[in-house]
Amino acid sequence: MNSYTVKLLVFFISLFILITVSSQIYLAFQDKVKTETAVLYSAVDKIDFKGVFIRNETPISYDGAGVISYPYPDGSKIAKNSAVAYVYGSESDINANKKIEQYTKEIEQLKKAQNKGTTQVAQPEFLSKLISQKYQEIQKAKENGTLNSIPDLRSELLVLMNINNIVIKKETDYNERIDYLNEQISSLSAQKTEPLQTIYASDSEYFASYTDGYEQSLKTENVDSITAAQIKEIISKDNSSVGGKNEIGKMIDGYKWKMVGVINNSQKYSILGKKVKLQLSSSYQPVYVTVDEIRETENKNESILVLSGSELTSDLVRHRVERAELILNNYEGIKIPRSAIRFRGTEKGVYIKLGEQIIFRKIDVIFETEDYVLSKNISQNGYLMLYDDIVTEGIAADADTGTDTSASQPGTSATESNSETTGSILIGGTTTAPAQTKSSQTDGKSKGESKNG
Repeated sequence: MNSYTVKLLVFFISLFILITVSSQIYLAFQDKVKTETAVLYSAVDKIDFKGVFIRNETPISYDGAGVISYPYPDGSKIAKNSAVAYVYGSESDINANKKIEQYTKEIEQLKKAQNKGTTQVAQPEFLSKLISQKYQEIQKAKENGTLNSIPDLRSELLVLMNINNIVIKKETDYNERIDYLNEQISSLSAQKTEPLQTIYASDSEYFASYTDGYEQSLKTENVDSITAAQIKEIISKDNSSVGGKNEIGKMIDGYKWKMVGVINNSQKYSILGKKVKLQLSSSYQPVYVTVDEIRETENKNESILVLSGSELTSDLVRHRVERAELILNNYEGIKIPRSAIRFRGTEKGVYIKLGEQIIFRKIDVIFETEDYVLSKNISQNGYLMLYDDIVTEGIAADADTGTDTSASQPGTSATESNSETTGSILIGGTTTAPAQTKSSQTDGKSKGESKNG
């Protein structure tokens, strides 16, 4: 072989290598197929609306003079002939009473903490555990929004800490502090004045310390006649309405109440008579309500939602209008972007990337939004599975595939079952239609299959 032939051979080999490498680099940079890993996702099916509370309420009036003090928090049930409010001449009278109440309570806690029957048998390790548990209860109450329980929990925590101080010999007793508090109570009592007026409950009912002017017009027996326009008018005022000048609050005749709201009826809900969760914006704790009615209105796009509840707390009497969520259901499934959904005949599914192959996998949609759907997590051949690589870009909208008989099972690659795959794939911004290919049987796991396992 002469030198010319050798040079020519080297040239063609070099050219072949250069073309091969260049084409691989080009394809690597031009491949527009993008994927997203299939993961589990939770979603809530809910109705968002602004609701109006309707209760049977009676305003409580007084002569308008003085400053009001309330012995009970809103939502409390008041016994017949019990005081619901005191009228004092000034704020200083109210503050003096509050301090006397505070000091009296502290004395009770200190006496309980230094009780010898408790301190002589209590063990530091056990007390430390109880203190930790009580602290966690306070944290949980803050997270859940049940703030009304925090004062009592705090009081119980202080008692435990004071007992612990005596048990570990940090304190001998609390007599000095108790004597000081008694002196303060005596001093305040000398300044204390009796209320100018005491207002009593005429019946055993629930109490709320505000009025808004709707107490007489919004009654539960009138729910059937309320209109969408009336609901919208009340909502537009957004709790800005106020009751009479001389009203100190109202009595609510029972723990049952109604809520009405105007909702979009583009989606037909099958929830009549069902008991569902209602989440209010002013409370972390949801309540259970029954869907009494979904009433049509003159506007074909709107309906009146009527709910009923049988639970009464301070959160539920704080406002007339509340931003609310009616929680219909919770779903968990594989999250799929809507843009990734394709059809093969009548079958709905997605393409997944398995090694260098593009394969069609069916989906079973259980929940939909404008941006994504949730597919049921099915461990069955031919269906999308967790950790598959969903193709989100690079597959033409009219793509079609042959029958995918591959199994997404641990230890099985797509080529083990002679799968046939065709489709329109966007490479470098152009659409190509690869010829039908038949892969030969091989051993081992592909990257996509090991994820499914």
